[in-house]
Amino acid sequence: MAKAKVVVERAQRYMRDHFNRMVTLNELAAQAEMPPHLFLKAYKQVSGKTPKDFMNELRMAEAIRLLQESGQKLWQVARTCGFSSQSWFSTVFRTYAGITPKQYRRLYNMGKAPKLPPFMVIPSENGKKGAAKAGKAAKGRPLPAPPPPEYAAVEHLFATQETQYRKQVDELQKDLSLAREQLKLANDENWALKRVVETLKKGKAKPAKA
Repeated sequence: MAKAKVVVERAQRYMRDHFNRMVTLNELAAQAEMPPHLFLKAYKQVSGKTPKDFMNELRMAEAIRLLQESGQKLWQVARTCGFSSQSWFSTVFRTYAGITPKQYRRLYNMGKAPKLPPFMVIPSENGKKGAAKAGKAAKGRPLPAPPPPEYAAVEHLFATQETQYRKQVDELQKDLSLAREQLKLANDENWALKRVVETLKKGKAKPAKA
């Protein structure tokens, strides 16, 4: 068991130093000098979670710090924390924090930040609660290079398509509302017509006066 703890500590130290990039299970197992399946089993037994869980927690802690203390754009925060895309970063962040990074930053700036999971918040140097530090390597790291022009073009294309889809959905919802109103009017007219027919039938059914 003592050996397993050493293995886990070594792996976690390695992840702290490299959380800003993709780290594979084989890479961690190599650091522990163990086959991947045995390493994963030992890691789960000692920590109660997977290396992926620990890595995500490191990244979320650093993301919170950057959202609070830096003016980085969301795509920059995502790349600094080792996420392959801003959308995946937002998905993981929402899983842990319950809201998107954009919503969290806005609420934090308003002084209304929601309560975070314990691993994302630790006491700061002045004794108050502050953003957790994912590791010394996180501080002082230069901003990631801006995405290539192709990335911006694709982002613009997706944004344009999303806007078009939203307009189409709005138009369909308006058409649906109009169709419901017309159906209601048709039902009302049908009901009124039935009453007229029933009245006429009753009038014809009355015996003629002598």
